[in-house]
Amino acid sequence: MQSDLETFASLPDGALTVDVLAGTCVHDSRGAIETYIAGEISAWFKHQLDERGIPLTDINSAMLFVDLVRIPPPKKKRGITFDWRGRGVIQTDAREYSSELAESHTWIPAS
Repeated sequence: MQSDLETFASLPDGALTVDVLAGTCVHDSRGAIETYIAGEISAWFKHQLDERGIPLTDINSAMLFVDLVRIPPPKKKRGITFDWRGRGVIQTDAREYSSELAESHTWIPAS
C-alpha cells in the first residue's frame, strides 16, 4: 500500500469503496482511482478462497468500505497521517460476513 499513499495524499477526505472481486477502487468525490492495493487485496482474497477450497462462485460480493481522513502534519513537519476506518463485507447466498478495522499510517514524501 505504500505506493498508493501519494495518491491518497492528493485526495480530499472521503470514502473509498473497493470492489474486492473486481480489484477496483472508487473515491466518493473523485470517482474511480487507480491503486495498487485494490488489485493486491483482490489477489489475496481469491488466493485465500482457493486455499480454503471455497469456489469463487459462492461469493456474491466482497466489498471494502474505507473512511479516508487525512491529518496534516504539525507546523514545520513533513508527512500526512491517514486515519483509516474500514469495514469489509462479504455476501454469499447463505449469509453476510463483516468485520471492521481502524489504524493509522503516515506518509512522508520524498525530498
